[in-house]
Amino acid sequence: MAIQLLGFGLWALLAVAGAWLLVTGRPLPLGLPDGLTKAWHLRVFGLIYCVLGGYLAYRSIQGAFDSSALVMTFAIGMATAVWIAWDRRRKARNREV
Repeated sequence: MAIQLLGFGLWALLAVAGAWLLVTGRPLPLGLPDGLTKAWHLRVFGLIYCVLGGYLAYRSIQGAFDSSALVMTFAIGMATAVWIAWDRRRKARNREV
C-alpha cells in the first residue's frame, strides 16, 4: 500500500505541474523543450501533462504498476530533467563568455 501511495504522489506531481501550465500559461523551470514562448503552447503541454499524470496516478493507486518499475521510472525521469537543466545552464554560461 505504501508503494501505491508513493506512486500516486509521484505521478500526481506531474498532474499538478500540468495543471499549473494549463491554468497560468507560465513556464516551469524544468522539463519543457526550448522555444515554447507562446502561452497556448504551454497550455497544450499542460493539458497533456495533466491528463497523463492523472491517468498514471489513477493506474498506480490501483496497483497496476510494479513498485520497482514505478520508482525507477520516476528516478530516471528526474535525473534526465536535472541533467537537461544543468546542460542548459552550462551552455548559457558558455555563450556569455
